[in-house]
Amino acid sequence: MSDSILNLINTLRQYLDSKTCLLTISLICIFFRILVGLGPYSGYKQSPKYGDYEAQRHWMELTVNLNPKEWYVQTLDNSFDYWRIDYPPLSAYVSLIFGYISQYLDPQSMILFYSRGYEDYNHKIFMRMSVIACDVLVFFTSLYKVYQIEMQKYGFTTRNALFFVALMCPPLILIDHGHFQYNCFLHGLTLWAIYFCCKGQVLVGGIIFTLGINFKQMGLYYALSFFSFILGYLSFDSGFKSRVLIIFVGFGVILTTVILWIPWITNGYLLQQLIEAIFPINRGLYQLKVANFWCFSNIFIKWNNYFNQQTLVYISIFLTLILSLPSMFVILNRPKFKYMRFCLFNISMSFFFFVSCT
Repeated sequence: MSDSILNLINTLRQYLDSKTCLLTISLICIFFRILVGLGPYSGYKQSPKYGDYEAQRHWMELTVNLNPKEWYVQTLDNSFDYWRIDYPPLSAYVSLIFGYISQYLDPQSMILFYSRGYEDYNHKIFMRMSVIACDVLVFFTSLYKVYQIEMQKYGFTTRNALFFVALMCPPLILIDHGHFQYNCFLHGLTLWAIYFCCKGQVLVGGIIFTLGINFKQMGLYYALSFFSFILGYLSFDSGFKSRVLIIFVGFGVILTTVILWIPWITNGYLLQQLIEAIFPINRGLYQLKVANFWCFSNIFIKWNNYFNQQTLVYISIFLTLILSLPSMFVILNRPKFKYMRFCLFNISMSFFFFVSCT
């Protein structure tokens, strides 16, 4: 670890107590996020689609002005050629909340269709602050709770230095605060789920993780890890109580999804449109766009020349499951936090290398 980080923590320690030190570290990390937000972003003043800022603003515009049943359906007011909502329902609901706030502060920013390409400076600040709010309220807090479990074995300086390094992770800051993304919301929910699972509250952990998947489908990278951990934890005692708890967790997960999907599950066409939006299998495996196995191997083997799209999807799922099985076996038999960490990493990397869930 960098000596400069350790020196910073030691300096803070001389003047501040433990809680104030953590607060100061958090404020420093927020300051760096603000600095990144002052920089440029892709698509600025570049018609016709204007880039990342416009995508998030447009989704707020759609959710505020359209009935939820129209969010995932192509209509005159919701053109898929512009910016289609391609994230699960919870993400759309969050866009709706921020959309209402945006409409209150700046009504012009949420006018259906006519607000396309709206790039007011004050509204850009609002969008930046919405990301910071999600980051602090969901990611910072969850990281702190997991940090309490994991870092107690270290001394004051090392504990706080690791917390600082985790909050200052460059990809998380640059992607979310440079390009108006809300990955911090998913990461925060995932960490909260880890925290509750490792505390033995697997029902709460399972429900929170379900919320994460329903925010961004990338949460599926961690799904097999949570499934294996919860099943292993509840199966440790093979009695009647264990079976009842498994049923309760399953029911909680299903009920959470049903509640979030209520506007669409009663109509087969709407449900199909929602599923196609969040799982765009027809777009391919991103051989040239995502730095995974398909991207690398495409240099030597043009897979599309040998297999159709459906077959490639089956192959990617098969390879992902095969590489995930060893970690799943370990966590099923040893449902403990120290194994959960490695399981999450191994299985998520298997998903990344062979399945593109953006």
